[in-house]
Amino acid sequence: MVKKMLLMIVLLLATIICVACSTAVKEKETMKQELKVDKSYIFDAQKIKKTEDGIREEIIIPDKTIALEYSNMILEKVLKKDINEYKEVYINYDSKKEVWILTYSLGKETLGGDINIAIDKKTGEVLLIWLGE
Repeated sequence: MVKKMLLMIVLLLATIICVACSTAVKEKETMKQELKVDKSYIFDAQKIKKTEDGIREEIIIPDKTIALEYSNMILEKVLKKDINEYKEVYINYDSKKEVWILTYSLGKETLGGDINIAIDKKTGEVLLIWLGE
């Protein structure tokens, strides 16, 4: 009886592992889809806002954690910077303009090399990237 129970548990675990692996493989295959770019497409936000249902109005960057993750991605993927080089990150929020300002610093003992990123809280738009001292 105990052997049958152990065998059933092993089979159940094997099935769960196979399903999990299959799901992971499908996700990787999905990422390999061919990307098609239509360079003649004309984006008209006003037209979409007037005609489309389901326009989302949520705030895109609601808190400092998401602001930091978003700006880290910009530094690494767009600016090709190693975020580990920066010893300090200052996060400021302008509540009147609803803008996150993140400053990456190499440290107080280093003059220059800072990177600043201003991000619109509502839209997630990167408003400005500037280098500072």
